Amino acid sequence: GEPTGYIVDLAKKLAASLGATPEWVELPFGSLFAAQAAGKFDMSGIAATIKPERAQTVLFSSYPAFVESNYALIAPNAKGKIKKLDDLNSSAVTIAVVVGSSQESAAQLLYPKAKLKRLSNTAALADVAAGRSHAMIVGEFEIADAIKNNKGLTFLKTPPVFVDENSFFMPAGDQDMKNYVDTWIRYETSHNNLAGLWDQYVGNDARKLGLQSVSVTSSWTK
Repeated sequence: GEPTGYIVDLAKKLAASLGATPEWVELPFGSLFAAQAAGKFDMSGIAATIKPERAQTVLFSSYPAFVESNYALIAPNAKGKIKKLDDLNSSAVTIAVVVGSSQESAAQLLYPKAKLKRLSNTAALADVAAGRSHAMIVGEFEIADAIKNNKGLTFLKTPPVFVDENSFFMPAGDQDMKNYVDTWIRYETSHNNLAGLWDQYVGNDARKLGLQSVSVTSSWTK
């Protein structure tokens, strides 16, 4: 009953550094930024893609909490139909996307001929696993478990469809919190704590599948 995973564990460490215990508020992703702007929670417990339009309503940290390589998951009944990324740009193809996500925005731009089915993350994954959608654009952190738990799902072994930087966000104008989070992320990055946690939860499994997975490290330590 306790949330866990890369970004949740990172959020717990961030809260502990402030002497706080997180109280988790669960919301649909599509309403996350409006809820932050409305003061429904103090700051994000997840990292989200740093998009300019989102920065009109919330304040992002200046440093990434993780870098997300996005790939195309392919439904069991579409493996022969979709063999390369260009095949997604067809009126005969339905792509499941998460409402309000960067994957939704990218799919609109990259595959304008495709039909987009806008769903929650769980529903979108179930839709492509059942073959009701032909594909889904997802971050590399979802692919290993998705393939393991859904027989017949595959992914296109291509370079990433696109790459996002993701970070925590807080209410617009809360510069004190932003300055603290910026400093905290820089410290955790330089001590390889982000990279170690990422590899534990995501990077090692993703790379075993041949996916690009970038651990956030300091440029000064390379």
